[in-house]
Amino acid sequence: MRTLKLLPAAVVAITTSGLAQNSTPLAEPMTIDELAISTHANEQSGASYTPLGTVTKSAEPLAGRKYLTPTKATSLPDVGGKEVSLVGMPSADILKKLSLVDERVTIERIDKDGRLTSVVGSVAASKGTYRVNYYYYRYTIRPCTAGNITEGGIAIGIGLRLTADITTTKSSLNIGGPMPLAVAASQNRAKGSVRVQSFGVSSGSAALSPYLSSSGDLSTEALKKAMESFGVIRAVTETGSLTAEPYHLFVESGDIGKCLSGLVPK
Repeated sequence: MRTLKLLPAAVVAITTSGLAQNSTPLAEPMTIDELAISTHANEQSGASYTPLGTVTKSAEPLAGRKYLTPTKATSLPDVGGKEVSLVGMPSADILKKLSLVDERVTIERIDKDGRLTSVVGSVAASKGTYRVNYYYYRYTIRPCTAGNITEGGIAIGIGLRLTADITTTKSSLNIGGPMPLAVAASQNRAKGSVRVQSFGVSSGSAALSPYLSSSGDLSTEALKKAMESFGVIRAVTETGSLTAEPYHLFVESGDIGKCLSGLVPK
């Protein structure tokens, strides 16, 4: 398997602190349909897509990677730009089509107004409140333009997301992933909550189900269990011993509005 990185994870601007940052409101991501409609509406009014709650006029299109609130897909891209229906397709066959794997951490600072600022290029946090997301996605790409993956596309697949909302009590704290967070929690240098959510996977196994969803206070034990969840998902997706129902996970393109234009109701 290989990791596909079409474009940088975010379009950012350099601040005076030397860190790259990109501000967005503190809110759950939109579904792919909501994003398509919102992008289209803003383009019609002469502005590019802007997240809910902001007022920004720009001639530049939304670009980079935009994570979505996962929504169920009904088909997968097939050879020759065709689509194959997921109805009745065995999970083992679905998993064979999800040949791309992506694991990454995103760090966002939460300011006093509840806005998120993406922090790129450093994992050393100062005192403050942060959201740390760790993604493991197994997916395939539906190109924005059939037969041309270089223009980006929509990721459709399955996976897990760990979200830790934390407050740090010390400066220069490494929060760049689950293991550093576990160290910080064990030293009482960070507090907060952690949750694990699965997308597109389910199981009738009583032993497996607890690994697909969990939540609790930030602690070494909670993060250890979360990492076990990622290990279990990696293992069972290789063996095919789960039910796979792919979801739309993210879109990545140099012009996201154009990529999603076909989803806008006519």
